[in-house]
This record gives sequence, C-alpha cells and structure tokens, in this order.
Amino acid sequence: MNILITVRSGLANAWISSLFIALDEVGKGNQVGIMFTEEALKVLSGEPFAWSPLLRDRQTISTMARNAAEAAIKFQSSQDRRQIDVWRFVDGAREKGVHFYVCPNWSKLLGISEFPEGVRLLSQEELSQTMDSAARILYL
Repeated sequence: MNILITVRSGLANAWISSLFIALDEVGKGNQVGIMFTEEALKVLSGEPFAWSPLLRDRQTISTMARNAAEAAIKFQSSQDRRQIDVWRFVDGAREKGVHFYVCPNWSKLLGISEFPEGVRLLSQEELSQTMDSAARILYL
C-alpha cells in the first residue's frame, strides 16, 4: 500500500474529499486504501451522512449535484438528480481499485462489527502492517 487515507468524520464532504484524493492517487498508479475510524464507522453502520454547516443548504447541494453529473465517477443520486449519493461514489472508487478498511480499535470501542460489502475489518496485526507499509498516511 502506497497511501493510506484515514477518514474519521461522518461528514459527507470529508468522505468526498478523501475519495477525490484516493482516485487521483490511483490514477497515478499508487495503491490506495481508505481506513474508516470514529464517526465514519457510525455512517458505515447505517447512520445518515451530515454535511458541514456551510455546505448543507439546498442551493449548495443542488450546485454540487449538478457538477457531480460531470465527474469521472458518477455520484449524483440516480433516484433524485438534485442530491449527492456518496455511496455511489464509494462504489465507483472501489471499482477503480481503492481499498476500504475499518480500524479494529474503533470497531471494538463502538461495538460495531458489521460493515457494507467491500469494506474489510482489519485485525490488529493487519492494521500495524498496513500502517508500516504505507509510504504516506493522510488524516481527514
């Protein structure tokens, strides 16, 4: 793994930022993993995404959805074109080669053990190996 991106936030905009970075790096030939911790695990377990206060108004979300229609990986909602579907973006990133992991420590702390398909819970040993082998670790 060349790059490991740690996503701590449950904010949709933080997830989107990490996915943009991951896809850019995959496009450069790097192996990229995204590891979810903290609030992000609540989203993985079914809690809804939130948006940062300055991004949650209807006009801004509508603008983002319109612009998302032009993205290389589609993440405009297929049900409601006025919305952003972050899960569609995650699926598109996975298809491009981004790997998705769960931090075992936060999984245990929060008592969350079931995750969406394609998101793998690391063992403590795998977490150590993944972090040791990463050339860069980014925290978002």
